[in-house]
Amino acid sequence: MSKKITERIKNIAFNLLREHPDGLRYSELVKLFSEEDDKLNRNTINGRSRRADKLASSAE
Repeated sequence: MSKKITERIKNIAFNLLREHPDGLRYSELVKLFSEEDDKLNRNTINGRSRRADKLASSAE
C-alpha cells in the first residue's frame, strides 16, 4: 500500500476522532471514512483503521 494512502487514512482518522472526542463505533468510523473520501477502497479503510494503535504511535 502506498505511503500516500496510509497518510491520507491517518489524517482522516485523527480528524474524525478530534470531531468525536467521546469516540466512535467501528461501523460509524468506517462510514465516516467513506463519506470523507469516496475514492478510498472499503477494504483499505478496514485494514488501516483496524491498525489504529500503529497509526497513533506513528503520530507521536
